[in-house]
Amino acid sequence: MLLKKWENIPSEIKNDYTKKVYDELNKKANSLAHHLIKLGIKPNDIVCIMTNRSLETIVAMFGILKAGASFFNVDPTYPLERTKYYIKDSKCE
Repeated sequence: MLLKKWENIPSEIKNDYTKKVYDELNKKANSLAHHLIKLGIKPNDIVCIMTNRSLETIVAMFGILKAGASFFNVDPTYPLERTKYYIKDSKCE
């Protein structure tokens, strides 16, 4: 139903909306990247992300990549022992 409504919106409005959403995402990711760099994250570091799927997860992924690091996503529903093993084995920062 939502997709049908989206299809009925003129393309000029959709393009403007998409640009605003992307701009907001980009600003948040840049802010996070600068913060991570100040914390000492360097290129080729591995940063662990442990969140539920959300917009914040996307921001974290882009922010980490913009800082030059890579991310390792751990599902928060995994058992604690498995999560500890993954984090230790991945050498996350």
